[in-house]
Amino acid sequence: MIIIEGPDNSGKSTLAQALKEQSLINEVWHAGGPGFNPERLRDELWRVATNLTVAHDRANFISGPIYERAFNNAQLNYDINLCKANVEYMLKHKLVFIIYCKGHGPFTAREAESEEYNNKVKAVDSQLRFAYNDFFENLLRRYDNCVSYDFNHGESELAKVLEKLRSFQTELFSLRQEFQETSYE
Repeated sequence: MIIIEGPDNSGKSTLAQALKEQSLINEVWHAGGPGFNPERLRDELWRVATNLTVAHDRANFISGPIYERAFNNAQLNYDINLCKANVEYMLKHKLVFIIYCKGHGPFTAREAESEEYNNKVKAVDSQLRFAYNDFFENLLRRYDNCVSYDFNHGESELAKVLEKLRSFQTELFSLRQEFQETSYE
C-alpha cells in the first residue's frame, strides 16, 4: 500500500501526479472528502489495499486523528497513540510505503471544498502542521519506507522520494514472486 499523507495544501496531489508521470503508480485513490460513500470504501478497499500501483491520497486512519486533534483542540475521539502504533506496525512489516508531504506555504482555499471547510482548515493550519510533524517525526527516522516530501525543495526532493519508492516496490514485487513460486510447489 502506498499512502501520500499530509495536511491540506502540502503537495499531495502534485506529488501523486509526478508519481503517475514516472509510471510508479497508475491510480490515485481518495477514500474520504466530498462524496465519501461507505459502500464505495468497502467495495474498493481490498482492491487498492494490496495494489502497489495505487497511491492513497490520505489514509483516514492517519488523517482522522490528526484533524480531530486540530479541530477539537486536542479533545480526541481517536486514540492517536493507538493510531501511531498501528502505523508503526505496518511500516515495520513493510505493509505500507508512506510519503509525508510537509509543505510550508500559506494555506490557499480550494475551489472543490466548501467555504466553511476552507475557513475551518485555515484557522487551524499551524496546529495541523504541528500535529503531522509530531506524528511523523520518529517514524521518518526509524523506517526507510516512510519518507518526507516538501514540494518547495523541487526536483532533488522528488528524486529522493522516487528512488525510495522504486526500491520499496522492487523489493515487494520480488517477495511476491518468491511467495507465488513457493506456494505452487
